[in-house]
Amino acid sequence: MQLGLPLSRWFNADPHGHNAGWQLQLLVGKDQMVDRDLNNPGFSGTLPMSMGKSAIATLNYKFNNWCGFSFEQSIYATRMEDHLNIYEIAGNPSNEWQDHRTEFGPIFTF
Repeated sequence: MQLGLPLSRWFNADPHGHNAGWQLQLLVGKDQMVDRDLNNPGFSGTLPMSMGKSAIATLNYKFNNWCGFSFEQSIYATRMEDHLNIYEIAGNPSNEWQDHRTEFGPIFTF
């Protein structure tokens, strides 16, 4: 599920001014494995992942027609079957791994 919020429009920014290009994008996703896929012998040799989740927030600023900037904060999580603790996080066994990412960069449009 994704939601885009036009921040500049909500705050009545001048369309020709420098505050006209602010947008916030929110994204949440979930990927659930079904039991028949986990128990299928054709999947032998793969990790028994039961679920993947993601939550992403992106703040975009359009500087002009050719250049913009983007800041993104995201969390990706992978969960294995409940009885498998294949990860060790802070010295404790766990069946879920989380990846926290922060990204910033320019976007050029030609």
